[in-house]
Amino acid sequence: MTPDANPLAQHPPAPTGAADILTRLEALLKERQQTLPAGSYTAELFQHGHDLQAAKLIEEAYELVEACAESDRMNTIHEAADLVFHLMVLLRANDISLSSIEHELTQRYGLPQRSK
Repeated sequence: MTPDANPLAQHPPAPTGAADILTRLEALLKERQQTLPAGSYTAELFQHGHDLQAAKLIEEAYELVEACAESDRMNTIHEAADLVFHLMVLLRANDISLSSIEHELTQRYGLPQRSK
């Protein structure tokens, strides 16, 4: 299985910032979960369920730790992106939104809510 080829290209560009790309990715994941397009890596993750989603998350976490240990900046960025993607798939499969995570982090660390 390989990730879908540039799936965010079909979505409008985000204004700026990490939160914007995560919001766009969240929308794409919801769409893929609902439509389950043939040949989509993301759809395959949703179809195979929790065990595969969890295994991929663990695999990507391990690969990120390895990249950091090797002080390989570009591979660390690549693996971090993979980890975030697979985390978001697992969250989406469990009907947990980014706004729920944002709320938890805001409460936990006393951070101000971002303006909408």
